[in-house]
Amino acid sequence: MSVSQLVELLCILIFSVMAIRISFYDTKHQLVRNSDLAVGLGLVGLLVAVRSLVLQDWGPILGATIGTVAFFAVFWLLSRIGRNQLGSGDVGLAAFLGLFLGSWGVSSLIIGWAVPFALAAVPSALVWWCYGRHSHIAFGPFVLLSAPVTLLITSLG
Repeated sequence: MSVSQLVELLCILIFSVMAIRISFYDTKHQLVRNSDLAVGLGLVGLLVAVRSLVLQDWGPILGATIGTVAFFAVFWLLSRIGRNQLGSGDVGLAAFLGLFLGSWGVSSLIIGWAVPFALAAVPSALVWWCYGRHSHIAFGPFVLLSAPVTLLITSLG
């Protein structure tokens, strides 16, 4: 196993651990803690930078930067025009997702835009149908679950 593969594996592992931690807390409390986001963004960002240095390629760090800013901006805009459907934690999670997916390339970013909404569509519809339109469902787990789904889709295509 090369150094770059080891760094990629560590990046996936750290993202997965933080995603599970954040998802359980968000599902239980409908809240994403800023401390969890800061740790996740910091560790994954550091590993993406190390990966770029090891590969001697600026693509992963450039893609991660673009992904972070773009996902944050789009989700922030959606949180402002929506009727309290997306919270600020979801916006932060989108930045975390953009950081992670951006390091894997443009195709991951493009597919990663729609996957969280596609994953949340059926469960949200079922919750609204069973409990009414004013019930809420945690969106964070769907944002984070979209990372492995996106990587799977891009690796198959």
